Amino acid sequence: MNHSRNKLRFGTLVVICIAIASLVSGCIGSSPTTRYYAFTSTDFIGNSTGDIKISVGPFEIPDYLNRPHIVVRDQGTSLKVLKFDRWAEPLTEAVNRRINRDLSNELTSAFVYQFPSSTDMSPDYRVRGRIYNFEANTDGTVVLRLRWGVLNRDNSFAIAPRGDNFSTTISSSDDIAAVTNAMDGLLGEFAMTIATELERIGID
Repeated sequence: MNHSRNKLRFGTLVVICIAIASLVSGCIGSSPTTRYYAFTSTDFIGNSTGDIKISVGPFEIPDYLNRPHIVVRDQGTSLKVLKFDRWAEPLTEAVNRRINRDLSNELTSAFVYQFPSSTDMSPDYRVRGRIYNFEANTDGTVVLRLRWGVLNRDNSFAIAPRGDNFSTTISSSDDIAAVTNAMDGLLGEFAMTIATELERIGID
């Protein structure tokens, strides 16, 4: 009698183990694929021999954004860190290189390079800033809010520190490809703003 009960218990245990294994396997098999995003890459046509040297960066980014995972704002002070949507490289590096590339292409009479440089150079101007917000909101608004300025060689301001806000709207903040494309576009707008202000002080 006890032998029969033991066989029944063993059989039940095997069935339970198989069911659990199937469930775990199903969950693993249905796990979403991680997607990676990078800002657009355009041909670099900047001038490497200009007499005026301009150092670009650093543009500092809040810690909550500077992570592999893409972050979107949920509601109010709530944020969503997207597990399966990630940057292809550190966001700080991507932002600084994007701005540097656009300025290099716009300011063709100057030698524009990204800070820090591998060579020992003393720039005539230093473009620096701090980003405060750079994310999508639940209503589809994508924002870039920052403060920046340009320093002369003697550390006085060629362009006084100023705050700027850039924004655009997409159909849904759930469309992460649209979110990152919009963020890329806002960085382009910001770079054009810097170029315009530098042209006002005689750099083009």
